Amino acid sequence: MIFDYMYKTSSAGDPGTLYQLKCKLNRKDVNEKVTKAFHGCESFFSTVLDGYVVYAALEYFGMASPDHSPSKNLPRRGPEGSSSLFEKVGEMVDKFVLLEVQPETELLEDALQDDQSDESQTCHRCRYPGCDKMYVHEKRRNNREINVHGKRIEDHQPDRSPPNPKDEDGIFNYSHNILKTGLLLRDSQDAIKEGDGGRMEYLWKFLMLMFKVCGKTKYALAAIRLHAQLNALLTPREAHSLRWNRTINLKGELEEMFP
Repeated sequence: MIFDYMYKTSSAGDPGTLYQLKCKLNRKDVNEKVTKAFHGCESFFSTVLDGYVVYAALEYFGMASPDHSPSKNLPRRGPEGSSSLFEKVGEMVDKFVLLEVQPETELLEDALQDDQSDESQTCHRCRYPGCDKMYVHEKRRNNREINVHGKRIEDHQPDRSPPNPKDEDGIFNYSHNILKTGLLLRDSQDAIKEGDGGRMEYLWKFLMLMFKVCGKTKYALAAIRLHAQLNALLTPREAHSLRWNRTINLKGELEEMFP
């Protein structure tokens, strides 16, 4: 899915892109159409993901190569506090994969402020000093300011235009997409091998959104149907069976049955 969008034959000269790495590694088993070479594309994408994870670790811990010792963000022990390697890896994931998001409380406060600002704009007060005249229509208020007070008063509002794509860090965004989608796929594969029905149900919620965004309507509907069955349509006994009997072992490892 994400492979189709990020694998571009025109990016042969761009280091780190999927097609450039495919050419560098001479992976002839990789095809632009994943359905024509599924196993080759999956193996190649897994290799690229491992490379990006290693590079992120080298960057975060200040290492020139995997053979060097870390020079920053080391686990510490002392009177001021201690941290473990597990915590440091979590911080690395937050920096390169999850990124910094706005807390839910701040989002709620922003939404409330927007609602209040919208309500305050329903009545337009004359902006001339000392004038408290109110108008329902903004145009009438502006006409009063010009005709009565002889002044045109401009609002100084922040620029809400969308960001210019040229100002974005395209290389970082590309790498971030590989990391977050690759780790989601890796987590899904691990859940299938472990037969973890609860984790598979949780991951299918994220996959449903990705299918929708990428235009894979049938897969998105299949994900919706799965959650509808688990949470509403089936009896508790049938839902439990569907949740924990979604894998089958045919060749020595578990495979997930399509919802």
